[in-house]
Amino acid sequence: MKHLLTVLTIFLFISCKKDETTTVKSTTEADTTAVSSANAKTKVYIKDRSKYDPSFIKAIENFGDTSISSIKVIDDYIQMDNDTIHFPSELKMDKAYEFMASNKDHQYSLTVTKINYTSVHYIFSIHVGEKVTYSSNGNAHLGTGFLLAGEVPEDEETGESYGAYEYDNEYSKDGRFELLIGSADEKGRLRAVVRNYNKDKIFPAELENMPTLRQSNTIGE
Repeated sequence: MKHLLTVLTIFLFISCKKDETTTVKSTTEADTTAVSSANAKTKVYIKDRSKYDPSFIKAIENFGDTSISSIKVIDDYIQMDNDTIHFPSELKMDKAYEFMASNKDHQYSLTVTKINYTSVHYIFSIHVGEKVTYSSNGNAHLGTGFLLAGEVPEDEETGESYGAYEYDNEYSKDGRFELLIGSADEKGRLRAVVRNYNKDKIFPAELENMPTLRQSNTIGE
């Protein structure tokens, strides 16, 4: 495990580098790429590229010099030599999950639909009465950081810490938009957090202090 954490830490660092834009071919055929570095060659196999966002594929293909000899991305898991890591499974494909939260002043509404193993489509809004005071929608993507560790937000209602996975939209109209999709509470409801750390934008105060959103409905079951 210590060896795997060391390898994944290197992988996370490399995948976060801002390389020049690379066009990723779109195909449903299995693809194998030999990615060379100065001292190592990692064999990368992707069974079906259509099941992942191109940015995730790029990060996998830019895998650098470590002791890992092969990476296989197959459906809902990644195999790095003899270690297997599964993609998040809280959300089922093509089902719309509705989350709600409220406090004395605001109502929060979030709808999330998983569109592939690394991406979700979201619609988020904040209401004061019948008036919409904030809204955002788009696609958010899982980064390779989940290979190393998940997020651990705190449920403000129970004080409980719980596991979650982060999906990011760096190109939303208001800056970087982040979604955390977390494990279910004691009543079986998935939890979600909306947040933003863009220091150059002004966001409504209610976005910074909003309560934990809880699953209220699932469409498509």
